[in-house]
Amino acid sequence: MHSTTSGGAIRTGPSKQVDTPPPEGLIGRVVIDTTCKRVGRVMGKEGPKYQLRPLRGGREWEASQRDIEVLSTLSGCPQCVGIKSARARASAEGRTNAASLLTVALGRHERSAHS
Repeated sequence: MHSTTSGGAIRTGPSKQVDTPPPEGLIGRVVIDTTCKRVGRVMGKEGPKYQLRPLRGGREWEASQRDIEVLSTLSGCPQCVGIKSARARASAEGRTNAASLLTVALGRHERSAHS
């Protein structure tokens, strides 16, 4: 059960809080749609749904406020962070082939999730 605190945070349990800006504060923000794992910019709101557009342009899609999380930067994308971390480890260990493959994987992920 969720309850809202005075600061706009949603209390999800006894000690866990998720900071959510007020609905009007989402327009223009970079968010991740947790249902489809896509990153986009909030372009507007129609009824209960927000219109999200890929950062590199493209077709908009809709998401409910409960299904989106604000990212402070694109580097906050969990998949991007994981791939970049694995690539850095491979490079540091001298595994150039693995690092190269992870660079390709990052590009594919960015095209599919962020464009």
